[in-house]
Amino acid sequence: MHISIVGSGNVAWHIAKAVLGAKHVVDSIASRTPEHAQALARAVGASCCSVQYLPTTSDVYIVAVADDAIAQVVAQLPHNFQGVVAHTSGATHIDILSAFDNYGVLYPCQTISQNTQLNYARLPFFVEGNNDTSLSTLKNLAQSISELVSTVSSEQRSYLHVAAVMSGNFTNHLLLLTQQYMQSHGLNFDMLQPLMEQTIAKAFSTNPLSAQTGPARRHDEATLAIHRQLLTDENMLAIYNMLTRSIEKTYNK
Repeated sequence: MHISIVGSGNVAWHIAKAVLGAKHVVDSIASRTPEHAQALARAVGASCCSVQYLPTTSDVYIVAVADDAIAQVVAQLPHNFQGVVAHTSGATHIDILSAFDNYGVLYPCQTISQNTQLNYARLPFFVEGNNDTSLSTLKNLAQSISELVSTVSSEQRSYLHVAAVMSGNFTNHLLLLTQQYMQSHGLNFDMLQPLMEQTIAKAFSTNPLSAQTGPARRHDEATLAIHRQLLTDENMLAIYNMLTRSIEKTYNK
């Protein structure tokens, strides 16, 4: 397939590399930051242009920009594209692209940074199309890159995105708070890596409900009280108490 990409941020970089690795052709890169677009275009052997001058003959146009920029970008795009126009957002409805004949969503559900190595064959893609042609085209593209491709509606994808934020972004923030807490007490954050790896592995090999351990799960009030005394930061104490109450409620207390 011939692919054009709008955007030059983290998602655009990885999509472009994944597309190229799957033996597709990247026709053109367009971005509101020309120097970033030029760098990505050079990396994947594509041309570089403004959105108004994208080629009209690409098979797929991937709008890989921030959620709050999609509507603005779409308003600038020509409406005579022959191919499928797709955005990569987890939280944006497919209908934002309804000005086009063929449109859809190509959502990679993963934490993505430009310089992070990703195994594209294990990069989950969630696709949606406004008709059979759009859906088939986007599924074929996704399946040429990854083994993990699912079809979901915009409503399902919105729920998925909430779950992704809670499980991914929130967990990372808890790890940041934990890292800062440990450093403030002369401890190395890396000490927790085996625990975290085992926690995640066990949650998926069994299920999170049965995998839960800890003082809140055991209703160990003495240990909980000691922990609260050791949490002098009000923000961390509030988070600790909120999650403790949630665990206790889950296990009937």
